[in-house]
Amino acid sequence: MNAPATPRATSAAAGTTAGAVAVATAARAGQGRRGARDWVVDALLFVVAVLYGLLVIGGRLEASPQPGFDWLFTADLVAGALGCAGLWLRRRWPVGLALVLIAFSAFSDVAAGATVLGLLTVAIHRDLRTTAAVFGLSVLAALVYVLVRPQPGTPPALLFAFGVAIQGAAVGWGLFIDSRRQPRRSPERPR
Repeated sequence: MNAPATPRATSAAAGTTAGAVAVATAARAGQGRRGARDWVVDALLFVVAVLYGLLVIGGRLEASPQPGFDWLFTADLVAGALGCAGLWLRRRWPVGLALVLIAFSAFSDVAAGATVLGLLTVAIHRDLRTTAAVFGLSVLAALVYVLVRPQPGTPPALLFAFGVAIQGAAVGWGLFIDSRRQPRRSPERPR
């Protein structure tokens, strides 16, 4: 465990670039705890994902069951439950969680809400290159989904385009939120 910074060490170190980074890092280290707003946001996102999953399950139960897909329905329920529960880890491991949710989304309708929220989180908290790579994997998972879970009466291309549009909207929204959080960079004006 690191020793706490003393005022003298902090002020002496702050004169250097490395010292400024160390002071900023030490100040940020105290932000590891979630505030009340973070808990409210996390709880709301969890509830949204659960409600989406319940709507999907209800729609599936009302529809006529497809023969031979009982194991897939069970896997869908398990993946959806794990995906919703995993949203509580989204702040600590956004990319790892998103990758697991993307794997679930290759076959699970119930996990789709959690997957979209996972993509949103990656876009907010990670750089553009990481976000693009995760989004690319989600597009591949959407293609696998269309092959594994064809919807009667819906063309596969339309189903794929709809899924990619929803995922792309989540990533775009996340990138917008991230851009609003970044400090404003104004070009230096000549004096």
